[in-house]
Amino acid sequence: MNIFKLTITPTSEGRTLVYDTKIKSYGNLWTTVFTGKVYALPNQSEIKIDLEDILWNHKFDGSNYFAPKLNTSGDDYEMCYTYNTLDNYWYNEVMVEIPSLNKSTTKNVCFFNSRMFNHPIEIVSDNTAAILMDYQPIAHIPSITPTGFYYRQLVWNGSFVKNIDGNTVIEQRNKLGQITFAGGRKFYAIGDKKIAVIDPCPSPYYLCWITNTGGMQVQPFTKYSEVQIDYDNNERVDMSNYKWGFNKTVKTKWKLKSKNLSDKDFKAFSQMFNSPYLILLDTVNGRMHFVNIDDESYNQKINKPREKKIYFEVTVSSCEIKTI
Repeated sequence: MNIFKLTITPTSEGRTLVYDTKIKSYGNLWTTVFTGKVYALPNQSEIKIDLEDILWNHKFDGSNYFAPKLNTSGDDYEMCYTYNTLDNYWYNEVMVEIPSLNKSTTKNVCFFNSRMFNHPIEIVSDNTAAILMDYQPIAHIPSITPTGFYYRQLVWNGSFVKNIDGNTVIEQRNKLGQITFAGGRKFYAIGDKKIAVIDPCPSPYYLCWITNTGGMQVQPFTKYSEVQIDYDNNERVDMSNYKWGFNKTVKTKWKLKSKNLSDKDFKAFSQMFNSPYLILLDTVNGRMHFVNIDDESYNQKINKPREKKIYFEVTVSSCEIKTI
């Protein structure tokens, strides 16, 4: 829930009040996104309005940052183009106003997944990189990435030291922005905080997702992962009542298995379930695929004494269904 409270002058009779919901853009302009009505009872002095559903329609979904776009040949999807400064709602002021009473209330709202179970998030401050807002394991990037993949990080309002293999440059972002990392051979860092290492001997698969706060996470999965191809056979019956093959739809699934993980790493991996998009990097075939998670539940595991180390398993399937 996301409740806004307004104090009003009570009256002896009930009344219906019209309210406007506005979001403040990074250009300091207020945009009305919803107009609704609320009923005030006789002698009621406080109104509570839950805007969770309304604000959900404007949640951060990775557009202009992680979302898919068609490639130039129009036969596959790759990561979207991006800009240094983004206009997505991510951490914005929201106002609820009752114009007839000249009453309003304003508060900052996180448009990312800040209140997921077991993942509390602090209030956002300036000079913040989204990937560093909660615990995240260091990402792993294959030394050669498939065409159409870009490693980026979301940042908020300030100056950031982009560090590639120890070579640094200052990146200034006003409000919401992103920093793209490329060309490294060893590591990527923001300031002195290492956020990714480059694998000279890549794992066969890497899964990429948006963390609860909007950071980009990339993690390897081992050779013990399994690939499955599902065929759905469609047939036709001719005028002589013979059945013939017509076409097949093909969908690929990957049952991914990670290396052994710490308890904190395992918990961080679970954020992939909340990501609006996921990307699978197949380094064996040099391909990237947008994928969906097939699993419908997540079971938290912890390392126990004298037992095998825990690892993360997840089944994903390609968003694309091919017809052959």
